[in-house]
Amino acid sequence: MAVDEMNLVAEMISNSLNLSLAFLTLYLSVVSGYLVVSYLVGAKLTKFQSSFVTILFVVFSLHFTLSSYGAFEGAHLVHRQYFPADSLGPSPIMNRGLAMFQVAGVLGCLKFMWDVRKGDAE
Repeated sequence: MAVDEMNLVAEMISNSLNLSLAFLTLYLSVVSGYLVVSYLVGAKLTKFQSSFVTILFVVFSLHFTLSSYGAFEGAHLVHRQYFPADSLGPSPIMNRGLAMFQVAGVLGCLKFMWDVRKGDAE
């Protein structure tokens, strides 16, 4: 592979990883916003308001989780295709673990809102 091609492939991998991190940042913003809303006004929201906020949260947090996963997976696939002997590229195991952690975070946030709305204090 020529140097120009290697640079182009490295740039594609870098762009995919940067995109994945950007989606992860958006996920963290959505989660943080939902937790703040839950804590500050969760118990005061009407059923409709709570449902509306929760649906938006679930849709966008899962969208950003899947987008982050997809961008990282794209970087892994490009790396594996162009550098098959190199084992130091993006790890699909780490990517899957991060995606599962993000989904667990969504479930934890939903439980947090449930507890605030039900007045459960331990």
